[in-house]
Amino acid sequence: MLFERYVNNAEVTLQSAITTSDTDLFLTEDVTATALNPVKFVALYFMRATLSHASVTGLEIVYITSLVTGGVANKIQVIRGREGTTAKNWPVGTKIQCRATAGMMRKLSAQTLFDQSGYGISIADGANVKAYHPTKFNQLLAPHSWAVGGMPLLVERGVADTSPMSSAVEGVGASCSVELGVAPNYDGGTTYYPGAIVKDPSPPYTVYSMETGVDLGAAAPALGAGYWSEVTEDADGGIFRVGFESGFDDPDAWFYPSEIGFICDAHTATTTPTVSVGELDAAGEMVSLTSLASAVALTTIDGAHQRVVLTNTVKKGVRGLIFSIDTAATGGTFKGRFYWKGLFVCSNTAAGWPTAFPNPDGEA
Repeated sequence: MLFERYVNNAEVTLQSAITTSDTDLFLTEDVTATALNPVKFVALYFMRATLSHASVTGLEIVYITSLVTGGVANKIQVIRGREGTTAKNWPVGTKIQCRATAGMMRKLSAQTLFDQSGYGISIADGANVKAYHPTKFNQLLAPHSWAVGGMPLLVERGVADTSPMSSAVEGVGASCSVELGVAPNYDGGTTYYPGAIVKDPSPPYTVYSMETGVDLGAAAPALGAGYWSEVTEDADGGIFRVGFESGFDDPDAWFYPSEIGFICDAHTATTTPTVSVGELDAAGEMVSLTSLASAVALTTIDGAHQRVVLTNTVKKGVRGLIFSIDTAATGGTFKGRFYWKGLFVCSNTAAGWPTAFPNPDGEA
């Protein structure tokens, strides 16, 4: 699968004529001095471009798949005859322009239709949404948490035959990678990828998780910098917590978890860890470290890519979650992610209604 990249106002010119079979194009310009330069190409990237010349009837759409090929500053590589066009013989002076095409528009239209933000907009009727942000009707109120279905919007009111998506579909989420056993030591000569867990080999032996993308083939960033996130136990005893966006303290908004568990990604440990799940208040402060699941032994996990349910009997709503290790695994790694699912509900009382907007009864 190819991943598309875009640039504005990019135009280059053929230095040498090409036939229908040529895929190496030599340009009159140094690519690094054109609008193509900001695009960092790696494997599987491409850009659409249109070839045209006054002496040739019609046009040809190509995919640019490589820039500055083999270190030659004016050489690019392309896939010919895309989007139903045919590869042609093109003369010197042919223009190669990165501009919108029908295929690009179809792709973007499809992405928008199924995009989470698109869904948010589609149900963002002002009468049904509580807003705490200048954008008013499309605010993600709890980023990095309950992201599918249950989170995009807080439903305030609707009509009897309408149930907007955010009140009817369970939201789900997962923590960053965490280590419940013995993390491997960090190696500065190794390239790490999202999901990697390492330990600083020097005191205090802090554990880090690689959670965002890193350039393929690039050297690992210095430990604790760049893409690394610290996942060592905090002052409250937790190794991961999730809750409301900073500054959000709606007395009506609650998350009702239907299931909380752990998915093991890598397993070489010789003993079993035990973990707990507690709750946070709206300010992110700990209410309890063990109120939702206390010292659960992960005995049913005996290999990688296995899942265990920590609890599915929670009856109350919470404002946030905190995960902790009671007993760490020994003898090797026990790496994975905590996950949760449930409904995000706003009970819609007068106390929780923002004064900046009309109240639930529609009065001024």
